[in-house]
Amino acid sequence: MKSSKFSIWKQSLALFVQHPGALAPLIFLTLCEAGILALWFYAPRAPLSVVLAPPIRAFAGEHFLHYPANFLLLPRLLFFSRAALYLCVGLAAFAMTFKAHYQVLSERSSIRFGGNLNHAV
Repeated sequence: MKSSKFSIWKQSLALFVQHPGALAPLIFLTLCEAGILALWFYAPRAPLSVVLAPPIRAFAGEHFLHYPANFLLLPRLLFFSRAALYLCVGLAAFAMTFKAHYQVLSERSSIRFGGNLNHAV
């Protein structure tokens, strides 16, 4: 039982080493998540506060727009943003990654990202 679990991980890691392009959708998802974190981090500051401060003020309160309290709200905002991101972009990225695995292992062909995106959407 243990060897089958490790052999699956071994195959997946070997595939990522041989075809690093299969990680592209997951790297894209990570960059989107980092961008959202930066967006919420800079939300109380001047240019972004015009758009992002009113929802924070309405749902959390005025004090969460200022220094120590804004860091208390940041994990909650990131949690909700992650949920929306994974529902929209994450499912497509994971579907593209699984399709890339299937193309390499079963079809013995190269990775076609355009077709994978079409199948995922």
